[in-house]
Amino acid sequence: WFLRDSYMIWASDQGEMSQGSNPRAFESLAIAFPPRPGSSTSGQPAASSRILAVSKAEPSETIARHLARRLNVPVYASIQVSSEDLTTRQLIEQRLLRAILRHSRS
Repeated sequence: WFLRDSYMIWASDQGEMSQGSNPRAFESLAIAFPPRPGSSTSGQPAASSRILAVSKAEPSETIARHLARRLNVPVYASIQVSSEDLTTRQLIEQRLLRAILRHSRS
């Protein structure tokens, strides 16, 4: 399960970097694992943890947890967005899910 059957997601709302600029890459990194099918935890949310964290407001762990549950595979996520708006986070999650599902079917 380690990296073979999992997703690594990095998303940022910053534009192209100029020479010498410092991107917000991996200011946070979270991992989430789905509950094992048929176990007593199968109805529970995915287990998740922040591996790197700058602040508690980062959406990486929440998005990783939701995607791991929906996709039933481990998800590593580093989501760097300036908006703390819940609607924006939900839109990011929905768009990522659609892209992953579309890619996995092709």
